Amino acid sequence: MAARLRELEQRHESILLVCSALEWPWIREAYTEQASAVAEDDDVEPTETFTVDPRTLIFLLGELPFITGLYERARAELGDDENLSIDGVT
Repeated sequence: MAARLRELEQRHESILLVCSALEWPWIREAYTEQASAVAEDDDVEPTETFTVDPRTLIFLLGELPFITGLYERARAELGDDENLSIDGVT
């Protein structure tokens, strides 16, 4: 980020960085040190695709959304959860 800020500084009169307050000390330090940072590509594993077993679709597309809906409705109503029972695989 600091290297990119320096690039922008060369082309523009003023620049603005909006970042997390937690990240600011590290970015400021890297920017003020002016050390050249070489970006390295992360090692990425090849993408794998898998087929879905048709027997699981009833759970994924039916039962799971239904159970989630019941839970979210009960949570929105902020009722007493002691008597709430939802049967399903979690």
